[in-house]
Amino acid sequence: MAEDKQPEAPLPEPLAPSSQSRVRRLWAHANRDLRRMFSVGVFHVLIMVVGMRGMTFIQQIALTKILDPSILDQAIYILRLINLLAIAADLGICTSVLKYAAEDPSEAARQDIYRTGVLYSALSGTAFALLYAAVILTLSAAGHAPELHRPMLFMAMYLPLVAVSRIPPLFLQARKQIRRASKLSLITNVLGLGLVVGGVKWLGLWGYLAAMVLTPASALVIFLWATAGSLRRARASWKLFLKLARFGFFSLLANFSGFANASASIFLLRALRRPEDGPTVAVFGVANLVAMALRLLPQSLLQTAFPYLSGLKDRPEALRARVHEIARKQVLVMGALMVCVVLLGYWVIPFLTRPYYTASYVPAILLAGAIVAWSGGAPFGQAMLVLDRVRTNFLVALAQLITNIALAVVLIPAWGASGAALALLCSSLVGFAGSSFFGKRVLRHHQHTHSASPPADSHDEEE
Repeated sequence: MAEDKQPEAPLPEPLAPSSQSRVRRLWAHANRDLRRMFSVGVFHVLIMVVGMRGMTFIQQIALTKILDPSILDQAIYILRLINLLAIAADLGICTSVLKYAAEDPSEAARQDIYRTGVLYSALSGTAFALLYAAVILTLSAAGHAPELHRPMLFMAMYLPLVAVSRIPPLFLQARKQIRRASKLSLITNVLGLGLVVGGVKWLGLWGYLAAMVLTPASALVIFLWATAGSLRRARASWKLFLKLARFGFFSLLANFSGFANASASIFLLRALRRPEDGPTVAVFGVANLVAMALRLLPQSLLQTAFPYLSGLKDRPEALRARVHEIARKQVLVMGALMVCVVLLGYWVIPFLTRPYYTASYVPAILLAGAIVAWSGGAPFGQAMLVLDRVRTNFLVALAQLITNIALAVVLIPAWGASGAALALLCSSLVGFAGSSFFGKRVLRHHQHTHSASPPADSHDEEE
């Protein structure tokens, strides 16, 4: 009897298949997600985003090595201001081109949208640059911050160039020519990296500003050459411009408020810092570089996902499931990357920049937390964009901006760059809560309104 019972003695045996099956399931999920990301072009868009954002990250890392912190302080302030204004320069047309070119099945209509977007964004960008130059000249005559007037006036020509140069890559992405767009973006941004590093090394701040103007100019030439056929066969129209501008306006307000959230931290740091604090804008700017690096992966995923989410507009159940899936997985991945910042950032940040920027470690952790919160709410913001709820996105971004400013005014005088980063983290949590709440509500409402109609197709294209 004892011998008969002996084979049953090892109790851990039944647990092994369960643990192996869990590992297999996790591996199968990871393998499926990787294959899906390759098939829909996430990694090609990652190359494109690294080209647009990642090269900026590399450029600014180079700037921290070359420029003195006080000069870098000025450069970050000027670039943040001009990029904030550049969002408004095209009246939100770039977002409208991405949306309507992705939704319209007619190639001729897509080309008309593209030509209209290019033409009217050039006109609006030029008008915006002239207005900006007039304001700078007025401030110069009043004697306000004289050391910044000439470089800021020089950057006026940047506005129309960047307004137009954003549209061609988005048009290619809307047509799902993601690999082509990523290759061209990589070429143009490697060229931009060379211009920036060479300009800074030889001419300092002025070389940096000149390279920042030449970078979108060269990108525009290359992309217009690559899409010349679409421009020649299309026609622009005032009626189509009004359609793009109507949708783009609230999208512009949402994007402007979102970008202004981080910009407000820099502007308030410059206004509220004490003389003994030193170049806190540079310290915060280096911490923000870490946040930019972390944001590359979720940003590439969202840029790729938008045309495909637009295609699920008539399949609300699939749209809702996909948005929740993206949000959940992005939070897990970004949370893991935040842990890496906590563990390694104290040594990596001064190694990549200079020892002075060890002070950026704590702000970098707080901004990494802000990126985790953003990655969880952004998919719901994309869903609201697909469902034409851009006003809701704007209101969420506005609440986020107001929270950030109110907290920053209190925290910056006490804690400097860390106070600014903490205010930004709290405002990002507000944005996450707002986007998640309203996004889930909009998706449920969209599903309920379509529940009476028969499903168009039960085939799951994503799988």
